[in-house]
Formats: sequence, structure tokens, C-alpha cells
Amino acid sequence: MTTSTDVAIIGGGVSGLACALRLRSLEPSLRIKLLEAEPQLGGKIRGEAVRGCIVDGGPDLCLSSRLVSTAAYNSLGLASKTIPVNPRSLPTFRRSGNRMAELADIIGDGLVTFRYGMHELIRVMTEALDSVDIHRSVQVTAIERTGDDFLVTTDVPGTVTARAVVAAIPSSALATAVRGLSPALAAALSGIRYDPMTTVTAGFAARKVQHPLRGTGYISGDAMPGGVSASTWTSSKIPSRCSKKVVLIRGFCRSSDAEAARSLVLDELRSVLGITADPIFTRAFSWAEALPVYSPDHGATVSRIESEARALGAFAIAGAVLHGIGVGDCIASGERAAELVTAAWRGDSPTIRS
Repeated sequence: MTTSTDVAIIGGGVSGLACALRLRSLEPSLRIKLLEAEPQLGGKIRGEAVRGCIVDGGPDLCLSSRLVSTAAYNSLGLASKTIPVNPRSLPTFRRSGNRMAELADIIGDGLVTFRYGMHELIRVMTEALDSVDIHRSVQVTAIERTGDDFLVTTDVPGTVTARAVVAAIPSSALATAVRGLSPALAAALSGIRYDPMTTVTAGFAARKVQHPLRGTGYISGDAMPGGVSASTWTSSKIPSRCSKKVVLIRGFCRSSDAEAARSLVLDELRSVLGITADPIFTRAFSWAEALPVYSPDHGATVSRIESEARALGAFAIAGAVLHGIGVGDCIASGERAAELVTAAWRGDSPTIRS
């Protein structure tokens, strides 16, 4: 069965949601269909409440100035939902072996997080999109032309025709989808690679942790491939994430093997921080394609991608693949894509915010 819409947004992460919000404000009468491959919205912004603690699965903060510059900041009233990061101005360390060297910069200046976890942002955005046709667990397999419109094929039997398309998915999946539509765009997208990532959060009874944890955590200067690249002392960095009876620590592994990452993080907490107690709980979040790796000539790659996308008419790309991996950057990319496709079918010269 084929359905039709004005705009098809492919990807329900923060960029796709921001695009839908901006489209709704620019053209309230638009029919918008959003297709997300996963059962839940939010992409890399994940999290949950565990035993009274707030666990962030992906990013745990965002740059305040970038967030404030987005249209979503005011339209969703995000100022009242954010709190500062590292309110005690604790240091961050670089670890080499078991030695810790304090870094000069204090993490927290200009950074905020959401009061009830970063996933609160996704909840607020989703609630504001009650008039958008959202489909979860739908994988887009191809984007083609049908006359002046686009034909979007999914793994769920059926197709969608759309006047405009915004793609907010990893470059590898998008390259596969547009191979028939634009081989040149597919080739440009294929040049961007991603690193895998697993985050492991462990909660401990505070009375069983002897280390003072007077810092926000550390980055590892000698991490092996697939090993623990950093550790965030969440209960010190964002104290409101748990009660004083609990210590929350998160480790980052550049691997998508959740069980291996869990073991590596707990082993490192024992060897580096001397935490030998069993955790009250652990939570792991894994992605085979977590973050794009920008090459030295990334700017030229972006120019090529955007040029090929413009040649398709009302077609735009959003997400971390182009102009930054921060949450605010991704929101801005979704809003920029909404402005681009709206201008394209109007025949206007778009005024795009940076």
C-alpha cells in the first residue's frame, strides 16, 4: 500500500524531532510523516530511572549557548528544564596507568543537562508533536523518484510518496537508501565512518566506596582499542542524578559488545579507583555506529554532500554526520533541514541560521 505526505522525515533522533517541530512552526498545515527504525524515539539520547537514580545512556550534557540558539529552546520552554553541570567546579583528570593528572579546564562552564535526564528532552519534543504521523520500528530501505515527488520504501510492506524528504540517519544507512536516487551522494556519504560505543553505568552503595571521587572523572591517555576510554563520576558531576547514599559512575568503551564492556568497566573501577564492592545495578547502552569520525578534510566532504543533496530539490540531510555531534548541533541541523526543504518547494532563497 502506498501512502502520501508532504514531508517524510527519516530518523526519529533529536535531529528528526527538531526538524518536525520546525516544519510545524513554519508551515502548520503540513502533513508530516516520521519514520524511525527503532522501537523508541531519541536515537543516541537514551536513559532511564533505576532504583531512584537517573541514568543517561548517551550524552549527559549539552553546550548551553548552542542549545539556547535553537528555535526549540524557546518554543519548548527548555530554560526551566535544564540545570548546570558540575556545580562544585570539580576538576577532570587524565589517567595514565593508575596515575591521575588534573586537566587545566573545568568541565561545566557553559554546560547544562536536563533535570530528569537528557531523555527528558525527547519526551518534551515528542509530546509537542502530537499532530505528526510517527511510525516506530520502520526501516527505510530505499529513496527514489516518482515524478516530482520522492518514493520512500520501507521494510514494512508499503511505500510513502512525499513532496520533500529529510534524512536524519547515520551516513551508512542513508548511502544504501539513496544509491539508486543519487550515486554521487551515496559515494560521498560512504566516506564517513563511525566509531562503536558502549556506555556502562554502575551504581554502588556510597558507604562501600572509599575513593573520594573529587572530580568529574577522567579520560584515558593509554586506552587500548575496545578498552575503557573515559570514566564519568556522575554522582559528583551531576549530584541530582542520585541520592547521597549512592555513587554513580559511568564508563565508556569503544566497542558495541555490551557484556564485554560491562566487565571491562567494572574491572577498571576495581584497579583504578579501588571499588571492590558489587554494584547495586549496572546499565549498558550500545551502538555499533555511535559517533561519526570527522576526517581532516571533513569540510570538503560536507560541501560535496550538501551540494549533491541540493541537486535533488526538496531533500535535506540532518544529524551529527555534518556540522557537529553535540545535542545542540543536532537540533540546529534538524531545524536547518526544515528551513531548506521548505524554501526548496517554495522556490525561495532560504535564510538559514548558522
